[in-house]
Amino acid sequence: YVGSIVVPEKSTLTIEGDTGILTTGKQKSSAGIGQVLHYQNDGDSGHIIINGGVIYAYGDYGAAIGGSKSGNGTVTINGGTVNAEANYGAAIGGGQEGTESTVIITGGTVNAKSSYGAAIGGGQDGKGIVTITGGTIDAKSTQSGAAIGGGTSGDGVVSIENATVSAASISGAAIGGGQNGNGEVEITKSTVAATNIIEGVGVTSPPRSAAIGGGVYGNGT
Repeated sequence: YVGSIVVPEKSTLTIEGDTGILTTGKQKSSAGIGQVLHYQNDGDSGHIIINGGVIYAYGDYGAAIGGSKSGNGTVTINGGTVNAEANYGAAIGGGQEGTESTVIITGGTVNAKSSYGAAIGGGQDGKGIVTITGGTIDAKSTQSGAAIGGGTSGDGVVSIENATVSAASISGAAIGGGQNGNGEVEITKSTVAATNIIEGVGVTSPPRSAAIGGGVYGNGT
């Protein structure tokens, strides 16, 4: 267990291991793994590479893994089991008000959950560029971020190939843009389940977005 792991801009953190377990504390404006808010006056994280291990990471306004509040994240997951949860930041990607974050997943098992940020991609008001070429992914946004793509009011650019993906959001696209955001999505050779219904989330008659494409009030291609 650690409070947080700081990965400043222009640095690289590589996490290895087949059986090790890493758990972070829940951060408010900093990332669980990534950048600390205003560390050296910059909220962007360095490059976070996960090759193995079991990870439990938590954020709030910052990403669980990636940028702090107002910062962007650059994350690559090649293996392991990654469990990440945030609120206004992405679970994996950018913090709230980050401009553009990049997440690449080539393998492993990823379980990600956020609310106003994307589960995987951009934080609230942030764009998410997500490339998935393998692995098993379960992503949920319980409010207006996309599950995979942009946060609330953020665009999403998502490419999925050779992966198994389950994605759900309420008023963001499950895959694509968050609410008020546009989505550009390409899916090939994958098993994908995308929905705007999340069991156990008590939302009464919300406006529904496309499951794949743009969020509510957004466009999709």
